[in-house]
Amino acid sequence: MLSKSACVILGVCVGYASGVLAAPNEPTLRTLLKPLSKIVSILFEFRETRGSAFFKQPQISRGTLYYARPDHIIKQVTHPTAQRFEVDGQSFSRQVRDAETQVVSTQQFDLTETPALKTFTRILLDVLQNNTAALEREYVFEIEQQPAFWRLTLSPKVRMGADGISAQAFDSIIIEGNAQQLLNLHLVGAGGEYTHMQILNIIKQQREP
Repeated sequence: MLSKSACVILGVCVGYASGVLAAPNEPTLRTLLKPLSKIVSILFEFRETRGSAFFKQPQISRGTLYYARPDHIIKQVTHPTAQRFEVDGQSFSRQVRDAETQVVSTQQFDLTETPALKTFTRILLDVLQNNTAALEREYVFEIEQQPAFWRLTLSPKVRMGADGISAQAFDSIIIEGNAQQLLNLHLVGAGGEYTHMQILNIIKQQREP
């Protein structure tokens, strides 16, 4: 993230916290996300990198992700192991194909049972649907506007619960995009673990006129 002094010198980014009025020429959260809200459905290829103290090295996977209004998401992992994750409302299913037997096993969950996935799904849907009320209620945000893309950083307003245990699945969420699409999603956990999803190629999409 660019420092405030660098932003002033380069004149390429705008940052402000939730609840602070933007200057007339500065982007608001609503105007920033409005083009994405025109997406009715989209299918894109991704490359995902996950890091954790439990991993000897970052874990890299590839696949496709499909989104359709209002809340249908299918994440199809093709490498290194075939897996399929589907969210439809509050329903979540996971399919894994055994590399040796090729037998596919399916697990069903309620989305509330998987806090990290629930948070990721909710943020993705809120961003694509321009649900600024939900984002502003849960997060302090900062926008950086650059010529070729923008960066939105979200930090939870409530980090710790009354019992002293982290109340959030992620410490921060960084989303990058441009006028037409999302480019990167970067999620950092409380323990330093992270997930970075890079959107490589849009296969197809349907947009409102």
